[in-house]
Amino acid sequence: MNAKEYRAYREEQEHIERKNRQSVQENALVSAVRPTKNVITHKAQEITARGLIRATLKGYSTLNAEIEKLRDSIHRYKASAGVAKYGDTAVQVNQRRDIADMIVTIEESQRKFARLILIEIWLYDALYHLQGLRFEDIMYIIEVYLRGRGDPSQGKTYRIIGVIIKKGIQLPTVEQAKVAVNENGRG
Repeated sequence: MNAKEYRAYREEQEHIERKNRQSVQENALVSAVRPTKNVITHKAQEITARGLIRATLKGYSTLNAEIEKLRDSIHRYKASAGVAKYGDTAVQVNQRRDIADMIVTIEESQRKFARLILIEIWLYDALYHLQGLRFEDIMYIIEVYLRGRGDPSQGKTYRIIGVIIKKGIQLPTVEQAKVAVNENGRG
């Protein structure tokens, strides 16, 4: 199987997998996308709401870490020709993997990187237009958690989470961003 046939086979498998994933996501994430009542009255439920908001912020940090990892791997990639010179003779070097596998790996990482950037942009836009929080708090969440610039302050994060719970504000989740990107045909 040459590289062209392998790429066609891989694209067909990705298409089948994407259709299966979308049907599962449509059934599983419908309840996750619907807004729920965020006004909490009981102390135990308030702790749970804090945990959910912290999990959302941790999801932003995880997304940022994955983007940085892919950005670093793409930046440090060096193509090897598979040729070495011994004396005056050029010799082909045996490689464990076929060049088609290397091309497929590079294309997959680039595709994944582009998709994650779209998800990050959607979250940035959703957070930027969030109503009910002060602009400084929104920018703090974007810069520290979504963009990974700076270390999170526990006191400031605790205060922002308290305001979010008190005002009943819905933070957009990474799962909602994935669904929105898929619906727009970019996934």
